[in-house]
Amino acid sequence: MNNLFQQGAYQEMIGRLNALTPQSQRNWGKMDVAQMLAHCSAAFEVANGDRQLKRGLMGYLFGGMMKKKYVYGTVYSKNDPTDPTFKITDMRKFEVEKNRLKGHIDKFYQSGEQGIGDKTHSFFGKMNATEWAQLMYNHLNHHFSQFNG
Repeated sequence: MNNLFQQGAYQEMIGRLNALTPQSQRNWGKMDVAQMLAHCSAAFEVANGDRQLKRGLMGYLFGGMMKKKYVYGTVYSKNDPTDPTFKITDMRKFEVEKNRLKGHIDKFYQSGEQGIGDKTHSFFGKMNATEWAQLMYNHLNHHFSQFNG
């Protein structure tokens, strides 16, 4: 299973990010390409430990069950629900968001397992560094595919 600590997976995602343009059109969903990049950056803020979210009741009830799909699965469903704290609805500047996301991906990759460590995901619960790396790879894969990236 691919994860963002693997050099090949990291390089793949950076290449796919670089292939996106302001004209990239979505195949599903509501976000434009710049909003999608901002959405992915928000997820990396949590993974990198720059942003803390509290675990809600739905996470305690269903998080463990859903973790299998999103961490260990490789294909997400189109239009899966999004945590409201990660919904981006305002206009964003493509180049700013692209550079910001690249910085987050670089930080995650360079931190490695020791730097990311074990932490609790606000929905899925306790996750080790490899699970975080798989989740982040899968999340980027899903959204880059959304825009043919």
